[in-house]
Amino acid sequence: MKAKKWLRILSQLLLPLIIIFCFCYFIARITELKAFEILFIKIKFDDIHSKVIIKILIFISLFHTLRHGYIIITNNKEKELIPTATYGDVPFVFYYLASRLLNIRKINLKCKPIPLQFQVFKHNGLFDIVCLTEIKEKDVKYQIDEIKGTTDTINILIGDTYEITKDQIPVQLLNNKSIIINRKKRENRSRFNSNELIKIINSILERNKKCKEYNLFLFTNPVTNRRLYNEVFNTTTDGFIINVYNAKKVNDKCYFQDKKVKIEL
Repeated sequence: MKAKKWLRILSQLLLPLIIIFCFCYFIARITELKAFEILFIKIKFDDIHSKVIIKILIFISLFHTLRHGYIIITNNKEKELIPTATYGDVPFVFYYLASRLLNIRKINLKCKPIPLQFQVFKHNGLFDIVCLTEIKEKDVKYQIDEIKGTTDTINILIGDTYEITKDQIPVQLLNNKSIIINRKKRENRSRFNSNELIKIINSILERNKKCKEYNLFLFTNPVTNRRLYNEVFNTTTDGFIINVYNAKKVNDKCYFQDKKVKIEL
């Protein structure tokens, strides 16, 4: 499945971009153009009129590629970056390009991978995040288990929507101190905005002031994730590093992958 996904990425976005770049470079040379730009790459030539033509060609090509590759707009009345019902497990760069180049900024974080959600929070100015009003505020009770280990980096495991255990995280991280937080009672996997959970995480950071790097393994909803980012880690003085891991289902159980999204605050 991974090979197919990346093959699709290459065929629908990266390969067309390379072809576009080569085409523009070729046109620029034969028209004796002095300068043109594509994304963040600048190549100097000369003719201002040819430069305008090249930019128009690039924009049209990028729009077509993004629209028919991963930025799904067809039959999407809300004009969202990948509609809510679609699982948006694609690299953050596609969301970034859609916002920067196409001004498609609206994003609903439902059905979006948790590492991607944190990347969106970090680049909040690029996106219009849709509020998830169906997630109600409710304080629920949590079971907290602490496993001793090294404290240079601490693992925080939160099982809010689903139960989480230490055997679900990568083996090479088990030497770290791990704090496992599970909701005591689950009401058919109901999702809540819990002030109690935010207080628990803040208290963990308070007790481990020397630690500035945390590995996050989360079964949580987007509202909770946004609060974790804004109210716990993204402070003006602490300068945390958070590594957010994504889970994949294997034989009816979710396991966190080795690959992480590193966010420096």
